[in-house]
Amino acid sequence: MRDRSEPIKAAYREMHSVCERCGIQAAEEVHHERPTFVTLTDSVRLLVTDSDIADCLADWNWFAQDNFVVPEGHKITRLFDQHHQGATLQSLCKDCHNSTKKGVKHKQ
Repeated sequence: MRDRSEPIKAAYREMHSVCERCGIQAAEEVHHERPTFVTLTDSVRLLVTDSDIADCLADWNWFAQDNFVVPEGHKITRLFDQHHQGATLQSLCKDCHNSTKKGVKHKQ
């Protein structure tokens, strides 16, 4: 699902080239502000069954070197897209993005 959101994040970063937190440095990352990416995927997981997951993985080549991609049109993909539409993104410089991982504020 992270790979699925990359084109959306790249387009957002292109439109927001300056860090939206410090307002000084160039944006290098796009962060899921609300909900967090983990919260977003957890909310999707609550709506799918183990059978849905098994169905999603049925055709996956476990020996492939590529990342797993949720099949287009699958229930999980549709739910993720639906939930992701309401997400708030934020363009961040590297320092500010790292601070979101550590729970500390970037010095301004």
